[in-house]
Amino acid sequence: MKYYIGTTSNQKMSYIKSEIDRLDNGNPEFVSVNVSSGIVEQPLSLIETKKGAINRAKAAYNSGNEQQRLGIGLEAGLMKTKQADLKLVCVVCLFDGHSAVTTTSEPLLIPSEVTSKVQHGHEFGKVIREYAKDNHHSASYSDEALTELINREKSFRSALQKCLKQLFPVM
Repeated sequence: MKYYIGTTSNQKMSYIKSEIDRLDNGNPEFVSVNVSSGIVEQPLSLIETKKGAINRAKAAYNSGNEQQRLGIGLEAGLMKTKQADLKLVCVVCLFDGHSAVTTTSEPLLIPSEVTSKVQHGHEFGKVIREYAKDNHHSASYSDEALTELINREKSFRSALQKCLKQLFPVM
């Protein structure tokens, strides 16, 4: 199977390759594709984040022409809670040319100081990195939790594993 992945991020490619290599024994091939999410740079809802992942998966799929191919899209975004907090969520989409399967990571609560700045128009990525640098010994957020909010590795892996369970049910 040939996997077209809608990202040029080496970090995201490594997550995907390692997870698929564990499951696909048929010598999988991977192609990184620079595609647009078709959404705003910083999605602020789960619906918008899912739309971005779906758009990336479909565009990645459409960049290939093999019979046996799959498009994969990944998107991270923020979503509001009922308490007006923000949570980070990662969405993965698999697209086979006919149907799209999406799964999400467990939402991660964002520090209130970061939420406030993002709600006033600041970019989440910059704000969370500044917060982590200034508060890396915070009682509220461990270094590990802050690192996850920045690189999202566990969140993307979790969403990817859920998606792949549907493709490779015997896990």
